[in-house]
Amino acid sequence: MLPLPPFLKIDIVPEAFQGTINRESGKVDFEFKAKFLFSVGSIYKAPPLMVMTSLRSEESKDDMKSGRGKRLDEEGNCRLVGVVKVDSIDNFLMNSFLALLIECFADLNAVISISVSS
Repeated sequence: MLPLPPFLKIDIVPEAFQGTINRESGKVDFEFKAKFLFSVGSIYKAPPLMVMTSLRSEESKDDMKSGRGKRLDEEGNCRLVGVVKVDSIDNFLMNSFLALLIECFADLNAVISISVSS
């Protein structure tokens, strides 16, 4: 993935990140919801773009994109993947930009620590 030019900015504001971890099988399944805020310097700020997807250690696929995660190992390492379709918003400029991104693919290498309280 190419880095954005310095005048383009995308802030990600998480709203929900919850799910399940099966320590016996290593299977991880989270629901992720966030607002993506796109801006071009101080000239333009797009309306928030809401994105919701499942991030999982198993396969994730849609019409055009797919990927396979990796289950949680003994050290807490895993790979979570997810595919999301990007819906249009009520903004011509952003819809034109997003027309290039029919589906987005998330690929997250993670380390999960589990503490047991007594």
